[in-house]
Amino acid sequence: MEDGTHAFLQWTRVQLEGCTRDKLRTRAMDLRDALGLTPHQAPLPSTAALLIDWIIDNQTRAPEVAHPEDFNLNPAPALRPQPAPPGPKESYGFCTIQPYFTMLDASRAMPIMADFVARTKNEQECIYYGWSICGDKFFCREAYTTGAAVNAHLENVGECIGAILASGVATLDGISIHGPAQELELVKPGTAALGTGYYEVHSGFTNFDSFTSDKVSLQTHVSIQPTFTILDMAKVEPIMAEFVARTGTEAGCLYYGWTILQGGNKLFCREAYKNGAALNAHLANVGDLLNAILQPGVATLDNLEIHGPAEELDVCRPGTEALGTKYYEIYSGFSKYGVPGELYESPHK
Repeated sequence: MEDGTHAFLQWTRVQLEGCTRDKLRTRAMDLRDALGLTPHQAPLPSTAALLIDWIIDNQTRAPEVAHPEDFNLNPAPALRPQPAPPGPKESYGFCTIQPYFTMLDASRAMPIMADFVARTKNEQECIYYGWSICGDKFFCREAYTTGAAVNAHLENVGECIGAILASGVATLDGISIHGPAQELELVKPGTAALGTGYYEVHSGFTNFDSFTSDKVSLQTHVSIQPTFTILDMAKVEPIMAEFVARTGTEAGCLYYGWTILQGGNKLFCREAYKNGAALNAHLANVGDLLNAILQPGVATLDNLEIHGPAEELDVCRPGTEALGTKYYEIYSGFSKYGVPGELYESPHK
């Protein structure tokens, strides 16, 4: 400890000596104010400021009368740890590709699906990637940081696309790409020929600390994918805003927001949760909003899917079957995004 800081601590200790328990907090607060220190934040010597704050916050633990030995400096007093401020979250402006296929020959298609995953895992700007299956239908659940990353991916897996669409293997039933308008413009030249629908981000948030990291985890999150037809945008938009605001309070949400088909009236909610329980908590939280958006003349629900591991789908099924939900079980995949540890911990390969 530097001599100046040690002397300051000694002086602080002396100032508090002899205070009764009842007076200790008041005396410490007066001392802090006299020194021009702000709570839990101070110029050097910061150790003394922390000592004062610790006393203020823990006055009930003080002895009946304070003595110098109560503030032993060698070793230094136990100071209240300062929590790290939360870091900024990634924006909702990432891109997702949503292709649906019908499987004609699983023995031929599945090795190609594995090759897709292996090639994509090497892409630096891929957030997550993998396959989910519902009967003979299969879906690629994938996300990228930008439109340029989408283009790089499509170039990387071009041979795989040709192989899976070969005669007798699988057919492409439909494809859409979701992202900010400027990112959609980047991907249109190479994807328009597929009959792609382009959904522009309207609003949303993520709880990602980072889109990509060096750690590759199993893709085990749960996503719910509802598509609506907008009947009256003036009525729909305030409800959309309330959905986003409420969902932002949920501890288990990975990301949430809305995208709208360019030049059309289709509305998609792009959302994901750490597990089935978190998805159920979300549905309970926004149940009245779902009723509001489905009122006559507001919007209609066209399709609803839930994608996730089999055990998580079982958790969601009781509360969602009545909506005609289709359940897609995760077959393979990985994720690279980073989130707070208390939100999501998945096994690393």
